Amino acid sequence: MEINENFHEFITGRELTALSTLAALCPVWLDDFGRGRTSFPLLERFRFDCVKVDKDYFWDKENDPALPGLLQSIHTLTGHVIVEGIETEKQKRLITSAGDIIGQGRYWKEEYIFLCG
Repeated sequence: MEINENFHEFITGRELTALSTLAALCPVWLDDFGRGRTSFPLLERFRFDCVKVDKDYFWDKENDPALPGLLQSIHTLTGHVIVEGIETEKQKRLITSAGDIIGQGRYWKEEYIFLCG
């Protein structure tokens, strides 16, 4: 099950319990991380099976030297990380340097997902 970042407002109390029950039945992914509403406290409250980092967020942060550490932190708090919007060799190398991060984007000529780390 994939939840977008707008869902963050509802992950409290009873809703968090319901989401945890659902997570026992199927993987729960968070989409659009970094689009503006999601944050690390959300990742600390609920362990998502995968977090998809929004491509615009990635593009905005790709020259920030802290980005590999940020991706590693997300990976530590979740099962997997997918970075959307990989279009260049430089971007592919950047996520590869962050460890076990998955890339998705037009770099591979189609919108496929590839393990880079």
